[in-house]
Amino acid sequence: MTPLFPNICIGCGKIAATPLCFHCEQEWMHKHRQVSKHISQKGDEIFACCQYNGLGGKIIRSFKYGRRFDVLPIISMAVSNVVSEIGEGNFSYIIPVPQSFRKIFTRGFHPVEMIGHQVSQHTSIPINLKILKRKWSWYEKDQASLNKQNRLYNLPHSFFATRNKSWGENQKALLIDDVSTTGTTLSRCKEAIQKRYPDWKVKILVFAHG
Repeated sequence: MTPLFPNICIGCGKIAATPLCFHCEQEWMHKHRQVSKHISQKGDEIFACCQYNGLGGKIIRSFKYGRRFDVLPIISMAVSNVVSEIGEGNFSYIIPVPQSFRKIFTRGFHPVEMIGHQVSQHTSIPINLKILKRKWSWYEKDQASLNKQNRLYNLPHSFFATRNKSWGENQKALLIDDVSTTGTTLSRCKEAIQKRYPDWKVKILVFAHG
């Protein structure tokens, strides 16, 4: 898969040999890449690598909608660095938030799984794509298209966790996503995991919040 605009800096739009020119890379490293903690509408802690309304938003949008796969190392490295900060010991599994079949079909790839695989390589934490599943629905409403109030009532039963004794008891899972706003999707996912595995601890980490 080839990026549409591989020689343009995502931050400033100038010609550059890398996804971020030297100036924007410095801005990213020292200004925009700041770890923050938020509370979802359902009371769950969500850690974020950056804010969506800054350079981080441009980076993740270019990846998801502009097919700039050359920014994936920037995203995955930012997430991996935060994992070491919030780990409090080793995580047993990385669990990406599943996307709807419609999104995967129309987009052609699964952004969060791609991030998860690279984070797994950086951190040596195994990624598990079998624990958390999403019910199939072609007509499911996209969270990004809804306002904050309606997001709270969308996806009430979209996620479920599968059972496998080999995954163990009292595990610590890292649930990851690309972007959070109200955190409703992430809370639904965490709820599904802990309904199936009540003795598991689940921490939530996203690339961008806002």
